[in-house]
Order: sequence, then structure tokens, then C-alpha cells
Amino acid sequence: MPPAPLLGTGDRADDEDAEHGGEQPAASIDVAFLCDAYHHLELPNTYLADLRRALGPDGRSVVIDYDRTRPGTKAWMKEHIRADPGEFRREIEAAWFVLSASPAVLVENFFWVFELDDRVARAR
Repeated sequence: MPPAPLLGTGDRADDEDAEHGGEQPAASIDVAFLCDAYHHLELPNTYLADLRRALGPDGRSVVIDYDRTRPGTKAWMKEHIRADPGEFRREIEAAWFVLSASPAVLVENFFWVFELDDRVARAR
């Protein structure tokens, strides 16, 4: 299943638009929520650039996804998930996002909340 498209409250889009922002206007969303979807991104840099543009100045991106490095993870899951959490975090932070919270409330998943890097927010 592809990741959720970048949408404002109440909006919907086709799965084809999922990695390309779906023509979402700049600074038009407050929260982007990706649950068990980030590992499916084939074009994370494109998706993250669109997300950065679409988030409002105080916008947040919530990413919940599988941690294939946790003890007991089945072999098929390790193969299915394209990278470890550290690689995912590096991708997201390289796209001018800053980790603001990482609640340790899930067993099989990591849970991250990102904000726009101050340099991006100030440039708007």
C-alpha cells in the first residue's frame, strides 16, 4: 500500500498522487500522518520535498513505522522494510526536518514527530 498523500483536513486523493504531493498548495496543512507507510516510499526525497512545501509554518509530520532492528523481527519483515530506522531518520532530517518527539509507546514500531527546521520556517 502506498503512503498517504499530502492532504488538508477532509481532502482525499488517488494513490497515484501519494508520492508526488497531489498538487497540495504550499503551507496548507498542519499535520502529515504516515503510519506503516514510510517504508514504502520509493522516492523519499521527492515526497519529503513536497511535504516540506505543503506544511504550514508550525506544521508537524508524524511517522510511525516498523522497526526491523528490534529483537524477534521475522526474516520476511526485515526483507520487506527497505531500511533501518536510522536510515529513515537520516532521510527525513536531510530534507530539513528536525525530530521534536519520539514517544516510546509502541512495541514493533518507532513513533516520531518532526517539525520544519527553523531555517525553512524563517524563509517563509
